[in-house]
Amino acid sequence: MRRLATLLVLATAFSFQGAAAATLREQLALAEKAEDTHSRIELLRRILEKEPADDGLREQLVRLWLQIEDYDMAEVSLKEWKIAPASLQAEVGAEILFRRDDKAPEAIALLEAYRTTQPADMAIIRQLARYYGSSAENQKLADLLDTAPGVGAEPDLLLTRAGSKRALGNFEAALADFALVEQASEETAKDARPAYDRLKAALPAIQAANARVAQNPDDFAALVARAQLLAYIGSQNALIRADAERAWKAAPQSVAARLLYARVALSNLKARQELSVDLSAAEPPPANVERLLKLDEALTKNPNAAAALARRSFELNDAPAQYALALLDADAALAIDPANAPALVEKIFALVKLGKVPDAAATLLVLEKSTPPADRLGRACQYLAEGEMTAFRFQSALDYANRGLKAKPTVSLYQTRATILNRLGRMAESQADLASAKKLEKK
Repeated sequence: MRRLATLLVLATAFSFQGAAAATLREQLALAEKAEDTHSRIELLRRILEKEPADDGLREQLVRLWLQIEDYDMAEVSLKEWKIAPASLQAEVGAEILFRRDDKAPEAIALLEAYRTTQPADMAIIRQLARYYGSSAENQKLADLLDTAPGVGAEPDLLLTRAGSKRALGNFEAALADFALVEQASEETAKDARPAYDRLKAALPAIQAANARVAQNPDDFAALVARAQLLAYIGSQNALIRADAERAWKAAPQSVAARLLYARVALSNLKARQELSVDLSAAEPPPANVERLLKLDEALTKNPNAAAALARRSFELNDAPAQYALALLDADAALAIDPANAPALVEKIFALVKLGKVPDAAATLLVLEKSTPPADRLGRACQYLAEGEMTAFRFQSALDYANRGLKAKPTVSLYQTRATILNRLGRMAESQADLASAKKLEKK
C-alpha cells in the first residue's frame, strides 16, 4: 500500500512538466519513507537537473545505483560529478572493479592507494577488510586491522580480526581479540561465542600438538591429532589439509593419516582407487582415531605385529566402516600368521560388508580348521548369517545361524536366527528363539 501510494503521487507529480523542485523534494521524502529505491533514483535525477550543485543528493544517487547493483550508472554518475570527494571516488571505483569487473587486486590496490593519504578513513578500512576477507587474504586482513587506527573501538572489526587470526592459526591472538569483542558488545559476540568457546577448550591440546610438531616435524600422530582438533574448532580447511598432507607424506603406512588425507584432499573416486578409502562412510569419531593412531605407532615400530594388524582391522571395520582397508590389514596379519583367529574373523566381516559372501564363506572354513575360540567362531557365523539374510538367501542364513549357535549360543545369534525364521514363516520357532535370547540376557 505504501509503494502504491507513492507511485500514485509520483505519477501526478510527473504529469506536470513544470513541477517545482520543492514539490519533487516532497515526493523524494515520500519515496524514502516508502523505501522505494527506483522512485528515489528518478526523483534525484530530476532534482539534480534543476540543482546540479547539490553534492549531498549526488552522493545519494551514486550510492543508490550501487545499492541496486547498476554499476554502469554508478560509474556514469560519478564521472558527471566533477568534484566528487576523493573518498567516494575510491569507494565507488573499487566497488565497481570488485563487483562488476571481477578485478579484486585492482580494487584492493585502489583502496590501499587512497589509504596512504587517509589512513583513518573507517569506511575505506571496512571496505578493504571486506575485500581481503572475500579474497581469503587473511594475513593482509589481520595486518590491516592490527595497524588501522580506530579498530579497537569497533566491535565488528575486532570480530573480523579475530576471525582472520583463527584462519591463520594464531589462536591465542584470536581469543584475545574475541575477549575485546565481549567487553565492547555482548550483541556482537553472541553468535560467535560457541565457536570461540570450542577454541578455548581445545587450545591446550592444540598447543601440545604444536610442541610435538615443533620438536619433530614428521610426527604424524601429532599432525593427525592437530588436524582433528582444527576440524573440531571449525578452522580453515587449508590448515587441516596442510597437516593431512604432511602426516600422509611422513607416514603413508598410517591408516589414520590415510583416512584424513583422503577426506580433505581427494574425491571419493580417487580415494577409493588410490587409497582404498570410502568417503561415503561416516567420519570416524575422535576416540576411534586415537586408537588407530596408537596402533599406527605400534606398527611403525614393528610392522610384522600380526596382533596389532588384526586389532587395527577391527577398528577399521568398526566406526569408520572402512572395509577395504580392514581387509588389507586382516590379510597382512594372516600373511604373518595364517591361523590368526581375530584376523580371520575381521576378514570375514569385511568381506561380507563388501558383498563378497562366497569369499567370506571360504575364509570361515579356514577359521574352523584353526580351532578358534568358540565365541570367535560363533561371531563369524553370525556375520555370514547376516550377509546371507541381506541377500535374501534365508535358508543359507539359517544354516550359518545354526552353526554359530552350535559353537557359542549368544543373545545376538538367537535374535538373528529369530529374524531369519520369521522371514521363513516359521513363527513358533522364531518366538522360541526370542524367548531363549531373553533368558540368556538375564544370566
